[in-house]
Amino acid sequence: MAIRPAESKEDDSNEPVAAEWRSTIPARTVVVNAGRRIERFAGGSGGTVVVGSGTPATGASPARPCPAGEDPLVKFERRNGEFVPETE
Repeated sequence: MAIRPAESKEDDSNEPVAAEWRSTIPARTVVVNAGRRIERFAGGSGGTVVVGSGTPATGASPARPCPAGEDPLVKFERRNGEFVPETE
């Protein structure tokens, strides 16, 4: 899976508000945690997510962002301007 910033805030180029993603394994759901907002987007093999245009993830938390009954395939964190897989 790969993620790259597609658009950033006008006043802060280090804060993305949209990202493009692609995966060789289709995802059921894409979950985005942006500040206090957690949103869900349709899955697939790739697309663009825009903060504010997803479905609010009611009941989700940064520690448990996935829908009930689903586990994360991979979780990415933003470090040094890039999205990198989180290692736990």
